[in-house]
Amino acid sequence: MKLTNNIKSITIGSFDGIHIGHQVLINQAQAVVIIERNGGYLTAGYRRSNYIEKPCFFYHFKKIYQLSAKEFVEKISIDFPKLETIVVGYDFELVIKKREIQLYLKSYFKERLL
Repeated sequence: MKLTNNIKSITIGSFDGIHIGHQVLINQAQAVVIIERNGGYLTAGYRRSNYIEKPCFFYHFKKIYQLSAKEFVEKISIDFPKLETIVVGYDFELVIKKREIQLYLKSYFKERLL
């Protein structure tokens, strides 16, 4: 997905239900990147965007799970060319080893881990 936007901050996660913890993350970013896995959510699929008053972008898990941390960072850098800050929850891993992805995010963006 090639996007043209001025978004400088995103939060990334599956956001399986838009509870208070998720709202804290969402409130600190301009846009939300939702990792979609086709099921097992309290709030299913695109319906999550009905509860979020910010732009929502969906990445399908099957299309990103094999990416290395470096490839993932390259992808979000292309999709969000003005990106400066990524806000993630304490349990963010995206299948890539948690430490590896966090190191990559920190080296390219201001990361806020909540």
